[in-house]
Amino acid sequence: MRARRIVNTAAVLRFAVTPGHGWSMSSLLKFDQTTLANMTAALEYIYLKLPPDRDNPAIRKQVAQVVVATADSGKVSLSELKNAGLDVVNTYLFPPSRSWLKVLER
Repeated sequence: MRARRIVNTAAVLRFAVTPGHGWSMSSLLKFDQTTLANMTAALEYIYLKLPPDRDNPAIRKQVAQVVVATADSGKVSLSELKNAGLDVVNTYLFPPSRSWLKVLER
């Protein structure tokens, strides 16, 4: 059974809003407590979905940035935040490739 990894969401959000990436720590202050709780729960859920061998700080940062951007756009429900982050994870784990139908057309 895979051991659960502990997620320090505050550190991850701080990492996602480092200077030079379009956000500052003060940009997180505009969210209410419910939104921050939903963001935290979404990040914890998404990070647990990452396979241990593919988990790295770069993908965590990208997921956190998408979750912050999604919340910034007004989509603040837990399901919306989870779906936005899972889209990033799915693209990372299963990169889009050529359709098998296009291969058959040749």
